Amino acid sequence: MVFRDNSGRVINYGNRWTDKDFPACACDGCDERWEDLADDLEWETFAIVNGAFTEEVSRLRPPRFSYSRGIGFVKGMGQTTSYWLGPADGHLGSGEQARAKDLPKPVLKNARDQLKALKRVSPDGNWLPWPKRRVTADRR
Repeated sequence: MVFRDNSGRVINYGNRWTDKDFPACACDGCDERWEDLADDLEWETFAIVNGAFTEEVSRLRPPRFSYSRGIGFVKGMGQTTSYWLGPADGHLGSGEQARAKDLPKPVLKNARDQLKALKRVSPDGNWLPWPKRRVTADRR
């Protein structure tokens, strides 16, 4: 977790491209309620701790073009990076996708290497749940 001047705290989940600002916007006009932010942070933390967090770097592919009425031809994203937090505790799932070419090449290579290692221990690609603490007599 780091602090930024313009928005507040940034939470970095797994790899270096997966992060989230709390609050999302620091302007007075947005006026995000702290209760909502705390609820979102708690849900995201529990989703990660319980193993409902997935990251992916897609296969290398050229961007495709599609036609959108009123807009015209739109260039697709090509190779992408994405993450997904699965649904839990009454929240719907949440995720993001971005162009892989927007990341520095060393970061993208490191992400691929980490995710390849993760696939060896977690075939579905989810980050593993955190181990539960053992309850001992002195912790009760």
